[in-house]
Amino acid sequence: MTTIGPDADELQAVYEKLDELDETTFETRAAELLWGLGFNKKMMAKPTKDMSGGWRMRVALARALFIKPTLLLMDEPTNHLDLEACVWLEQYLASYPSILLLVSHSQDFLNGVCTNIMHLTPKKKLRVYKGNYQMYCTTKGREDKLQVAQYKAEQEEIAAIKKFIASCGTYANAVKQAQSKYGNGDVIYGPFLTLSPALCCVRSAAPHIGHNIG
Repeated sequence: MTTIGPDADELQAVYEKLDELDETTFETRAAELLWGLGFNKKMMAKPTKDMSGGWRMRVALARALFIKPTLLLMDEPTNHLDLEACVWLEQYLASYPSILLLVSHSQDFLNGVCTNIMHLTPKKKLRVYKGNYQMYCTTKGREDKLQVAQYKAEQEEIAAIKKFIASCGTYANAVKQAQSKYGNGDVIYGPFLTLSPALCCVRSAAPHIGHNIG
């Protein structure tokens, strides 16, 4: 059995976590987060119950950042923030040490924070794209063009098959031949699996994920 010494690399993360739990640093850390989110010293001393909804949301955001969970979920974190606070938050999250999963309407924010983009396909599967939002758009754009071409080709083939079967409607042998070659008209769509590219999708982003999720 291998013995791990007190200076082992495996324990460094544990030591860092213990340092963060030092209550003598709590006030300083909290003040740094609140300052970045737009609070001044007077506002920091103000009771939360006396704050507006927008400032309460900033307090809730600071609390989540203060805890530093292993998995941080964020839904539109830039809401209720001014430009200066948005820039600070983007820089802070860009170096977040653990897993961050977020949804945002801001393309600039996604570009500055995310290292992977998760795309929910019409088949209800999550596909992960490496890179930020701009890289995702470039890659997805190429894929969509190929999908459009494949979709159009399949629709043209479907139309040709239906026309051929319809033209043989008065000849029993010809109909059997067509159905043998292409299948029954009711199930003619079975082999054509490409979906219309006009369908909507849901996008989110998360770092440290590099595989497809089925």
